Amino acid sequence: MKVIIEKRFLRKFRKIDEEWRLRIFDVLKKLENGDLARLDIKKLKGYKNIYRIRVGDFRIKFKKEESLIKVFDVERREKAYR
Repeated sequence: MKVIIEKRFLRKFRKIDEEWRLRIFDVLKKLENGDLARLDIKKLKGYKNIYRIRVGDFRIKFKKEESLIKVFDVERREKAYR
Protein backbone atom coordinates (compact mmCIF):
# COMPACT_ATOMS: atom_id res chain seq x y z
CA MET A 1 0.00 0.00 0.00
CA LYS A 2 1.13 3.52 -0.68
CA VAL A 3 1.51 5.67 2.46
CA ILE A 4 1.28 9.46 2.29
CA ILE A 5 2.56 11.46 5.26
CA GLU A 6 0.88 14.84 5.77
CA LYS A 7 2.63 17.99 7.05
CA ARG A 8 0.59 18.03 10.27
CA PHE A 9 2.00 14.60 11.16
CA LEU A 10 5.58 15.67 10.38
CA ARG A 11 5.37 18.80 12.56
CA LYS A 12 4.32 16.74 15.58
CA PHE A 13 6.64 13.84 14.72
CA ARG A 14 9.74 16.09 14.89
CA LYS A 15 8.91 17.07 18.50
CA ILE A 16 8.89 13.45 19.75
CA ASP A 17 11.93 11.82 21.43
CA GLU A 18 14.25 9.99 19.04
CA GLU A 19 13.56 6.60 20.69
CA TRP A 20 9.81 6.94 20.06
CA ARG A 21 10.37 8.36 16.57
CA LEU A 22 12.28 5.19 15.63
CA ARG A 23 9.47 2.97 16.94
CA ILE A 24 6.84 5.02 15.10
CA PHE A 25 8.93 4.92 11.90
CA ASP A 26 9.12 1.10 12.15
CA VAL A 27 5.33 0.95 12.45
CA LEU A 28 4.94 3.17 9.38
CA LYS A 29 7.23 0.83 7.41
CA LYS A 30 5.06 -2.16 8.43
CA LEU A 31 1.98 -0.22 7.37
CA GLU A 32 3.53 0.48 3.97
CA ASN A 33 4.52 -3.18 3.52
CA GLY A 34 0.97 -4.30 4.32
CA ASP A 35 2.00 -6.13 7.51
CA LEU A 36 -1.17 -5.10 9.35
CA ALA A 37 -1.69 -8.27 11.38
CA ARG A 38 1.00 -7.36 13.92
CA LEU A 39 -0.18 -3.78 14.43
CA ASP A 40 -2.69 -2.61 17.05
CA ILE A 41 -5.17 -0.96 14.67
CA LYS A 42 -8.72 0.11 15.53
CA LYS A 43 -11.35 2.02 13.60
CA LEU A 44 -12.36 5.29 15.29
CA LYS A 45 -16.05 5.46 16.12
CA GLY A 46 -18.03 8.25 14.51
CA TYR A 47 -15.64 8.63 11.57
CA LYS A 48 -15.65 7.05 8.14
CA ASN A 49 -12.41 5.28 7.12
CA ILE A 50 -10.33 6.77 9.97
CA TYR A 51 -8.21 4.44 12.08
CA ARG A 52 -5.57 4.63 14.78
CA ILE A 53 -2.46 2.61 15.50
CA ARG A 54 -1.21 2.31 19.07
CA VAL A 55 2.55 2.66 19.60
CA GLY A 56 3.16 2.72 23.35
CA ASP A 57 1.66 5.98 24.66
CA PHE A 58 1.29 7.39 21.16
CA ARG A 59 -1.59 7.14 18.71
CA ILE A 60 -1.06 7.47 14.96
CA LYS A 61 -4.21 8.46 13.08
CA PHE A 62 -4.68 7.64 9.42
CA LYS A 63 -7.33 7.56 6.72
CA LYS A 64 -7.66 4.52 4.46
CA GLU A 65 -8.74 5.08 0.85
CA GLU A 66 -8.74 2.18 -1.64
CA SER A 67 -5.00 1.40 -2.02
CA LEU A 68 -3.81 4.58 -0.29
CA ILE A 69 -3.16 5.41 3.37
CA LYS A 70 -2.93 9.05 4.51
CA VAL A 71 -1.16 9.42 7.87
CA PHE A 72 -2.27 12.75 9.30
CA ASP A 73 -1.69 12.88 13.07
CA VAL A 74 0.39 11.53 15.97
CA GLU A 75 -0.34 12.37 19.61
CA ARG A 76 0.11 11.04 23.10
CA ARG A 77 -2.84 8.96 24.26
CA GLU A 78 -4.14 11.55 26.75
CA LYS A 79 -4.48 14.17 23.97
CA ALA A 80 -5.50 11.90 21.09
CA TYR A 81 -9.17 11.39 21.96
CA ARG A 82 -10.21 14.91 22.96
